[in-house]
Amino acid sequence: MTSEAMVNGIHIDLTTIEYRLVSEHVNHAGSPVPPYDLLERVWGPDYQTENLVKWYISRLRKKIGNTDPKNKLITTGRGFGYVYNSPAADVELNAA
Repeated sequence: MTSEAMVNGIHIDLTTIEYRLVSEHVNHAGSPVPPYDLLERVWGPDYQTENLVKWYISRLRKKIGNTDPKNKLITTGRGFGYVYNSPAADVELNAA
């Protein structure tokens, strides 16, 4: 199953996990979301490795073109978690 997002007017196909990750970030815009919170909310309590979160965040960054250092949609707050920077992009989510 795939879902989609519009990021700055560009259509992006997302897997179910990617969609859940983006949704969590949009729901907590501007605030850091610790990796262990993302694990619990997106994958459930049976998953314990933060490397899974890192890998999926990396995939998302590539898909959304998160390369401009001055205008990143998802940033890393070392020791705090990942932050969705709402002014950086307009995101519209559509679940399939």
